[in-house]
Amino acid sequence: MPTMGALHAGHLGLVRRARLANDYVVVSIFVNPLQFGQQADLDGYPRDFQSDVELLDQVGCDMVFTGTLLGEGGFFPEATVREDIREVAPGASALGLEGDFRIGHFEGVATIVRRLFEVTSPTRAYLGEKDYQQTLVVRDLASRLGAAGPEIIICEIAREESGVARSSRNARLSGDGFLQASALSRALSEGCRLWRAEGERDPAALETCIKAALEGPRDGIESSALQIDYVAVRDPDLWTPERPAALASKAVALVAAEVEGVRLIDNMRLDVACEQQPLKLALRDSECAAVLAQAPAKINPWLEVLAKREDGFHEVDLTMLCIDLIDHLRVSWIAPESSGIDNATPQIQLRVTGPAATLDVPLDAGNSVWRAAQLALDAHPGTLPAGGLSIELYKCIPSRAGLGGGSSDAAAALCATVRLLSLVGNGAGELDGADAQVHALAEIGSDCAFFLAATETGFGRCTGRGERVEALRGGTANLRSLQLVVPSVECGTGAVYGGLQLQGSPRTYSASSNFNRLLEPALTAFPELSNLREELAKDGQGEWEMSGSGSSLYREFAAPIWFDLEHAVVPKVEGARYLGCHRPTGFGARVIAEVCAPDRLPAEIGEEFA
Repeated sequence: MPTMGALHAGHLGLVRRARLANDYVVVSIFVNPLQFGQQADLDGYPRDFQSDVELLDQVGCDMVFTGTLLGEGGFFPEATVREDIREVAPGASALGLEGDFRIGHFEGVATIVRRLFEVTSPTRAYLGEKDYQQTLVVRDLASRLGAAGPEIIICEIAREESGVARSSRNARLSGDGFLQASALSRALSEGCRLWRAEGERDPAALETCIKAALEGPRDGIESSALQIDYVAVRDPDLWTPERPAALASKAVALVAAEVEGVRLIDNMRLDVACEQQPLKLALRDSECAAVLAQAPAKINPWLEVLAKREDGFHEVDLTMLCIDLIDHLRVSWIAPESSGIDNATPQIQLRVTGPAATLDVPLDAGNSVWRAAQLALDAHPGTLPAGGLSIELYKCIPSRAGLGGGSSDAAAALCATVRLLSLVGNGAGELDGADAQVHALAEIGSDCAFFLAATETGFGRCTGRGERVEALRGGTANLRSLQLVVPSVECGTGAVYGGLQLQGSPRTYSASSNFNRLLEPALTAFPELSNLREELAKDGQGEWEMSGSGSSLYREFAAPIWFDLEHAVVPKVEGARYLGCHRPTGFGARVIAEVCAPDRLPAEIGEEFA
């Protein structure tokens, strides 16, 4: 693993991954003068060799080596001056972006990496994805070496809790500068949202939107504190110095900017399926316990409206089926010095990211996730240690689309928070039982109870206003896979129900057919939805159903269970903000992992946990 030292958690993660797959792990630490264009940048690069060695020893590194550039004991003993070193051409991957802004940088990288490969003869080399273009250069170098070249393993970017990509250069930022640096990952996330949630494929439009998000003021810091070098969108399978004319199915967004004189780079794949970007469980410095949870979307194979109730709600008979479009939640307990809250009254910090996150999502009691977590806190009076609750919600389910994303998120937040409090608290809570949690969720929203009541099946029949749930099995038998289209138009629930005419006898539930009583009033109230549905049906492959009160449309299609849905085709239409192929999950909202550090808890709780 080649490094320039000043190691951080991202470097150590690479070593841990290498340790799992290899018999012998070697790390080089060398601040390579060949890849620095400016002497001041080279002189200012952080160095702490002894600390680096101690960190590497802790994660199982077998050998650390360093050296000088020239002469005896150097990496190039055959050279007495820098000009004597035979430069290695970096290849076409070095063209454009970093190659334009850092003249000679990739030549220096290719030259030193080739020498490192010659010295160590590795079977594998591990690199972090943050230096995206550099990974392409090293891949190309290894390919040109043929059998003498190692297998190149690219590992995902390690990020701080704020989203900032971990880098040795971050140590040179002030507190305000570090806050400003978080704009890079936020802007890239906006590009990911546009690709995944709104179906944007024009590289120029993606770059424009990412740049606008990067330039906008954030957290009270003016955008003038950040100097942008470039914002670029490229095809990861076909690197080009210039922006490609069009993108097919893959894209990576890259940014470079200077904050407080420190040059930072970051990137993000826009096309990678959301399920492949789960939140990480590992405890952060300020945490004593954490829980991961999943919140799947739903469709309604059957939805009949029986009558309007005196309380303004409607009596319904419907089914819900969870599909593998999933939001991820990470709930943790943080120390009071990090949470900045009153010890006597634990509070909630909510952060929302991901491709379907929108800027208008409330981060307080206006969010059902926040309210669900508060219910769990209220159920543990006087039993919790000092500190507070931190919730990170990674959104993949488009909002206001009839897919139940908010309700599923609330269910996942409640069960995850209850589980977390059982780890850090010293007494049972009022919501520790599944039945109690389902009842509490019904007070947050009519759909919420289903996601927890059907946690083991992902399928259920709901009556009342939707809060009475009978978990069912066999929901996957009639619907093996589906095409899903989320239109840009949002169907207001009030407008759809306002156009509903309840005449005649309601239909009797049938497990073998699909039906939605709200489809016709939705198509009438929103003609653009009707037009889109007609356009989708022109391929003659079947009728498109609607989920909930809209506006999401879905259609069954035949695909064997082993078929990779990434290769399935969804009709491309104007006016869609999400297109995808999905299968039933077989589960509802659920906790999937947990971790607790007893030594970070008060003594009496830590002993009980141990």
